[in-house]
This record gives sequence, C-alpha cells and structure tokens, in this order.
Amino acid sequence: MITATQPQRFAERILSLVRTELHVLRSAMFVREQDRVRLFCSRGTDQPVLDFVAYAWSRRREALENGEVVTFTEDTTGPPEARAALVGGATAAYVVPMRIGESLEGLLYVDCPAPLKKGQLKAIVQLARLATPAITGALRHSPTVASYLEETTIDEVMRDQLLLMFERHEWNISRVARALGVTRRTIYLRIGRLGIKRQHVRKTPAKRHAT
Repeated sequence: MITATQPQRFAERILSLVRTELHVLRSAMFVREQDRVRLFCSRGTDQPVLDFVAYAWSRRREALENGEVVTFTEDTTGPPEARAALVGGATAAYVVPMRIGESLEGLLYVDCPAPLKKGQLKAIVQLARLATPAITGALRHSPTVASYLEETTIDEVMRDQLLLMFERHEWNISRVARALGVTRRTIYLRIGRLGIKRQHVRKTPAKRHAT
C-alpha cells in the first residue's frame, strides 16, 4: 500500500504497471521545472532515452503542451536522438504529456517492441494522468487523491479502470479487448486475477415502428 507521502514510490509502481500490463521495455517520468525537464523516476532507462526526451522537449514542446503524444517508430525518418533510443528490441518510442488541466507538469516516456495499438496508448495516457499528482507533489496536498491512494493498491486501480471500461461497453468482452488493444484471453485473465464478477447486461430490444 502507498501513502500520500510517498509520491515517488507511487510513480514507480505506475511505471511497473505500465511495464507488466502493456509490455513496454523501458519507461520514465520527468517533472517540468520551468523551461527544462528533470528525471523523476525510471525503469531501465539509459542515456539515449534521456537524449531522446531532451530532443522531444526542445523540438516538440508546443505539441506536448497542447496534449499531443510525440511518437517515433523505426519506420519513420527521425533525428539521431530518436534512432539511438530504439535499442534492445524497441521499435517504437513515445513521449506522453502529463498535464493537470491545461498545465503541462511533466512527461512520461515509454518504448516498446511493437507500436502501441490505439487502446494501449489510451491506457498509458490515462495512467500518465493518474500519476501526474505524484511528480508535482500534489499528492501531499490533495485530500481526495491522498485518501484514494492511502486506501487503494495498484491492482485496485486497475480493477476500477477495467470496471469503468465494462460499464462503457455494456460488459462486452470483445469490445473492451479492442478498446484496450489486448486479446479476449487477456481480459478473461484480468477478470480472474482482479476478482471481477462478470455481469450479463440484457440489451434493450429495438422498438418496432407501427405500420
């Protein structure tokens, strides 16, 4: 369990979650300090990763401030900083803005053995949003977030997110799997591991129009 006085530990567990559930190779969070970004915590990062994030910050800062994800794959033409980051089996790298409202507070970096699917990238963006208070120190000052983190494990965060997806997609396993960019088997495994009781939603039949 993580308390609100352990923001770095919480951020590190978010990185571990990203790595195990979305199969990224390396990941890191950076906190914004006025006109520069500083490494906050990481999993397996090295100098090429730091160089790539520095490049993304210097060249794509406006896009990041607007909430855009900076993406680079081995199939696209890019700077040496980007190509150097794709080592150790990585074929795609992403820099995700971490924002509170319209304010850019930091960056989340991940690289992967294959380009992320739309649902996978969306999940990473959501986790970046969840982790943003940690890099700003806001965990200590937000009673709502602090209370939630004091009482909630990472598995419970995942469970809450999956339940939300089920509600949005009427408990349709195939639709949830597509939205998250994973297989139906993965969803079934998560249901079992997270102790979720599957619900069967009765769909409302279409109304017949009188003739």
